[in-house]
Amino acid sequence: AQILAAGGMTAYARGGAKPAPVPPPPPEMPTVGQMPAPAYPPAALAKRIEGKVVLLIDVDAQGNPVNVVVDKSEPAGVFDQSAIDAARQWKFHPAVEKGRPVTGRVSVPVHFAMHRPSGAAPAPSAAHD
Repeated sequence: AQILAAGGMTAYARGGAKPAPVPPPPPEMPTVGQMPAPAYPPAALAKRIEGKVVLLIDVDAQGNPVNVVVDKSEPAGVFDQSAIDAARQWKFHPAVEKGRPVTGRVSVPVHFAMHRPSGAAPAPSAAHD
């Protein structure tokens, strides 16, 4: 027998046996609250450098970033500190497990661009997804 559980997970029971217990759904991940954009580094602006930083952010049960690290950056080191400084000021809606706020981790890409993508704020900009 096949049992479809919450979140699209499937549990299988063996011929005639009782269905396997379905694990609880995973906790909800932290979501965006207030995220002021990072400053565009002056040296990168002067050289017209664009890039992207992917941050890993540990969020406490109150929605505050407690640990911010760079997962990836391109070009390496150019935008890292600006992205980290901004992320430390962000506010999140914490992860929720069993109806209660809990700590969680989120990955946030931050784009630094000189041009104006369709529908975006005027250049230069630093934006996050």
